[in-house]
Amino acid sequence: VTGYDLARLNCGARGGLGIITEVCLKVLPMPEATTTLALPETDPEQAVRTMAAALTLGASGVMMATRFLATTDCCEIHDNHRAEFVKRQEYETEMIAKNLGLQCRALSNGIVKEINVVEAANGGLDQMMPLMTGQRVRESWVNGDVNYGVETLGQSVGLIKDIPTTAELLERMAKEALASVDKTRALFQGGR
Repeated sequence: VTGYDLARLNCGARGGLGIITEVCLKVLPMPEATTTLALPETDPEQAVRTMAAALTLGASGVMMATRFLATTDCCEIHDNHRAEFVKRQEYETEMIAKNLGLQCRALSNGIVKEINVVEAANGGLDQMMPLMTGQRVRESWVNGDVNYGVETLGQSVGLIKDIPTTAELLERMAKEALASVDKTRALFQGGR
């Protein structure tokens, strides 16, 4: 069997950002080779060019879960969290749970700092798990306390400058990616 590992498909932000309600499958031949590349960008225009380049070179998709958290209609999270994402920079994330072998990147906040203090003191799963539970995250998303739950997301949080609808974001991304592809095409056609 080849294709997506559905348990890992939604791994970007929470280990389960979405709920799969319908799946349409198309059988394709196995690729000659596959790889996963991390292409972090700190400039929004460069991020779009990188996405366009990846797709042009044959990538079948890009992972952008962090960006979709800051849309008006993607997730049921308190507006305080979305506003926090807009305020943050790419250097305002930290790695947590490293000594457990469960390392992930999270937005630097009160609970993340507390987890890192426990980890620095060689605390184990018993000490860290109560601080990292999904229940804490859900409560945080409902009550709006941005320091209460672990916000696992990427450094791309620094690229978030607005809170559009999902449709607006996808339209913008498609338009910018097409413009980038057209610019590249013009280079090969002798134009500028």
